[in-house]
Amino acid sequence: MLTPGTFADSAALYAAVQRMLGQGVASGHHSCHMAVAATVGLDGGPKARIIVIRQFLSESRRIEFHTDVRSPKVTELRRDPRIALNFYDAESRSQMRLAARATINAGNDRARESWQLVPAVNRALFMSPFQPSGELTEGVVLDDMPIPDQTDESGFAHFAAVVCEFDEVDVLWLRAEGHLRSRLAWSPDGWRLFRLCP
Repeated sequence: MLTPGTFADSAALYAAVQRMLGQGVASGHHSCHMAVAATVGLDGGPKARIIVIRQFLSESRRIEFHTDVRSPKVTELRRDPRIALNFYDAESRSQMRLAARATINAGNDRARESWQLVPAVNRALFMSPFQPSGELTEGVVLDDMPIPDQTDESGFAHFAAVVCEFDEVDVLWLRAEGHLRSRLAWSPDGWRLFRLCP
């Protein structure tokens, strides 16, 4: 529960962030289950898309999402690992903007750990022979991908677990009494809080 006092205390504000992101991982029905992820495109312009968060590690300040290793965002993040994640919690009417650096895990032990937790219905997404965002030639028909057996590993070659380590969180609370906003910045001593004009 957000209160005006939350925005003047770094521990309280990060506890609120932890709660909302934790609920987002735990429930596909929570607003924070999905976020807008923005990267720097190969042309230097901004590129944004919706991602689903699969893991949140609060102590190490890491958020994980999964994607196809052939997708443009992987190419973009390999060139420039900066990523911005924007969440909106409809229940509290609050926005969280996270500045992070992404690490692409594909074909390694970290990817394998995450792959083991991917349900069969989601594994089907990585079995397509076509590159995400790739142009389809005339006459190509996209067939529904059959749900594989949970032991089917054929999609693993296209699977990437993207781990985003964030060091800045900007929280805006929209309320009739007047909006409130603060930014948390990570330092070796912990979170530093900066109160901002909304």
